[in-house]
Amino acid sequence: MRAVLEFTSTMSATRPTSRQDLVSTLVVGLFGAFTLVLGLWAILDTTSFYDNIAEFPPYNEHFLHDLGAFQIGLGTALVLAVIWKGDAILAALGVYIVFGLTWKS
Repeated sequence: MRAVLEFTSTMSATRPTSRQDLVSTLVVGLFGAFTLVLGLWAILDTTSFYDNIAEFPPYNEHFLHDLGAFQIGLGTALVLAVIWKGDAILAALGVYIVFGLTWKS
């Protein structure tokens, strides 16, 4: 019984508080939305993205599309992780689907 009580007390000490949950959820959600918007911008308007953010020569539309697809995948993973807390498999499958839809060969 003593071992169970000690295990329970150590678990509650490492459990995040609701404020920590709220802050981490907000940070992950905002970072995911920001990354998703940048990725969409890089895919939909590569010239504007290059002129405003990615000013490293030479201009390469294919590279910027790849960069956008990567950012969309990361942003989607973060947003889905916020939506489906604890369901990592669903989040990973959602990211894979979005990556497949944005892939250009």
